[in-house]
Amino acid sequence: MAIILRPGKTPDGAEVTLVLRHVIGHIRARWPAVDIVVRGDSHYARPEAMAWCERKRVGYIFGLAGNPVLRRQVCPLAEDAALGRTDCEAGKVRRYGEFRYAATSWKVERPEDWMSGILCKWEP
Repeated sequence: MAIILRPGKTPDGAEVTLVLRHVIGHIRARWPAVDIVVRGDSHYARPEAMAWCERKRVGYIFGLAGNPVLRRQVCPLAEDAALGRTDCEAGKVRRYGEFRYAATSWKVERPEDWMSGILCKWEP
């Protein structure tokens, strides 16, 4: 786990990649064969960071801010979760799904492989 105190602004792709390169470089120096998965909130979900992780075989899970395209993708899961709540399932009802997505600014759809992912959290 790494914690970085920085100005309260959204980092750009180069800044996120620099931090990843630094932290993961130290981990790989000590444990070269370990599988690494990084997790970041939506302001870390930069195409440059995702591309760097893919090139270096580093898994990632980044949250994304909602938009109409993502809402359409998760709508069936959200509806099923809402029905689960009415059917008295456990206190927290979760549904998982998988789909490919590319923001307009991205060059490729993601996730590319099993080690990468985009996390969509739906809140009614």
